[in-house]
Amino acid sequence: VFTQLVVVGRVVSRLGDGGTFRLGIILAALGLGGAAAAPSVPIFVLCLIPAALGSGMAIPTLLSLISQAVPPAYQGSLQGVTSSLEGLARVVGPLWGNGALALSPLLPFGSAALVLAAIGVASSVYVQRLARSHAHTESASERVG
Repeated sequence: VFTQLVVVGRVVSRLGDGGTFRLGIILAALGLGGAAAAPSVPIFVLCLIPAALGSGMAIPTLLSLISQAVPPAYQGSLQGVTSSLEGLARVVGPLWGNGALALSPLLPFGSAALVLAAIGVASSVYVQRLARSHAHTESASERVG
């Protein structure tokens, strides 16, 4: 809550939604990766701080980015799908985490860090492609108009 009330607005005004989302994913991945490798409980707890901060930044900006990409007529459907996926994650996440914890205390946090890193890379590639496509469209329309 602190992150969303105090930090997100300031970071979004500097980096935009996309930059804030990517920064949040990076912080969350680094924090969870650090938690997976933490040699002691105090360091484990310290690693969860950037994980929580990153998650608090990534989730609201992701929702903003998704809603910006959909026409107003589909906003209700989008929110329904988003809520369904969040619910699914709340079921699958603990099942995976508890099962992974039974195998290794590092596995739940390490696997979460890897998933977040993959999301970060995929979103960066997508944003770069979108920017190139948008730049190509603008330059073509400038030549015509």
